[in-house]
Amino acid sequence: MATPWNKKFTSSGAFISIFGQNSTTNGQFSGPHGTTVDIAGNIYVVDREHHRIQKFNNSGQFVSAWEVWVTEMASFSFH
Repeated sequence: MATPWNKKFTSSGAFISIFGQNSTTNGQFSGPHGTTVDIAGNIYVVDREHHRIQKFNNSGQFVSAWEVWVTEMASFSFH
């Protein structure tokens, strides 16, 4: 069984929850590579194996996904 990848903690380090198991369905990952958080607290996860970026709300619930194909090292940011 795969280890859950995204773990949520309080600012003091107390564990809150886990989201995103190893799978191909929306809200799951198979090669998570990076994350970022926007000003509203939404979480974006790069799922490298499935060529997508997934968006989660600040509770870790899946919101949407975008297909992305990158041929070399890249980064993304939200403004």
